[in-house]
Amino acid sequence: MPTREIDDLLTIAADPYARRRGDALHQLAHVTDPRVEAVLLRALSDPMLDSGARNGAVFAAGEQRLIRAWEPIERVLRTENPIDRTFAIMALSRIEPDRALPHARRLLTEDKDPSVRAIGALCLSDARDAGTIDLLIRALDDAESEVRQAAAESLGKIGDVRAYAPLLKKGGTWAVVRGVLKTDKAFLGAVRRAMRAIEEKHPELNL
Repeated sequence: MPTREIDDLLTIAADPYARRRGDALHQLAHVTDPRVEAVLLRALSDPMLDSGARNGAVFAAGEQRLIRAWEPIERVLRTENPIDRTFAIMALSRIEPDRALPHARRLLTEDKDPSVRAIGALCLSDARDAGTIDLLIRALDDAESEVRQAAAESLGKIGDVRAYAPLLKKGGTWAVVRGVLKTDKAFLGAVRRAMRAIEEKHPELNL
């Protein structure tokens, strides 16, 4: 991006009265300039920032891996807006994946909004501990399909053999007989993909 365009973008992103501030903040995600961090941190500390603009700043801070943005983004997890919480956990998972795991676990198990629970499940795909794998296995029984699909996807990415039997129970022949294929094709597809991913990592399962 030309220097003049970057200057204009930073000016808009720093202006609390700019109509396009949210878009400008979002676009800073992939701008390489030493001034970006200060602009994003100021925006995240602005109590008057509207939700859309804040989510733009949260997204950009996550993409930029700004460690100093951790605390203000962490506070966004406590907001009432589920979209805000979704942006926040995705950003935290980009900044420090291991440090974000407890937040992702809490969102998966406690959040009332299914879209937030689903994102929480997806943000656990880098975990390898038995406790997290157990949470994802339990999430295969969530009331909402999008959460079940996300849990299956993360279990597939993790590839732990402990998840194979629970997935098989959800996506094997008996699942089809019970009507899962008719009632939740998306979930069944996610389960089958997860099973194949685990089989690739554990060829002994195909014997």
